[in-house]
Amino acid sequence: MPVSWMFILFPSSLFVMWRLFGRLENVRFRQAGRLMLVGAYCAPLCFMLISELVFRNKARAGDAKAMYDLGRLIECRSEYLAIWYPYPSPPDMSSGLVYLQRSAEAEYPPALYAFGVRLKDDFYISNAGYSKSDGQMFIDKAIAKGFVTVTPEAEYYIKVYRRWP
Repeated sequence: MPVSWMFILFPSSLFVMWRLFGRLENVRFRQAGRLMLVGAYCAPLCFMLISELVFRNKARAGDAKAMYDLGRLIECRSEYLAIWYPYPSPPDMSSGLVYLQRSAEAEYPPALYAFGVRLKDDFYISNAGYSKSDGQMFIDKAIAKGFVTVTPEAEYYIKVYRRWP
């Protein structure tokens, strides 16, 4: 038995809409309707893929902000796509951590703070090469560089870092 009825309702509704557009007598309306249906279904996926390609190219060039945004995108991708596509997938925490760590090592203040919070609170840190006690060092570096947040430190990772647009 499925976890949610969305696995049955979503594909069924797409099929029904496809068939309804196919019954239109005017060929142009039929084609336009089906094209809009496909476009509405593929738009979120295209948005994520294009964003990821842009961030990856900038990250390869050494842009610390792009590395930070790419790490966030990779970690939040599954939750964002789950809104549009009813297929559960776990977040890719290890790949996101790689880019967050690179951005923190490039001294980008938001990345320093987020990486420090992850180290300090042990959020999915497995092979980062740092110990739990190094987290406060990264947080202090971010604050020394002028990073200010109104969110409490313990809630920063979940409430700020893991929120994609």
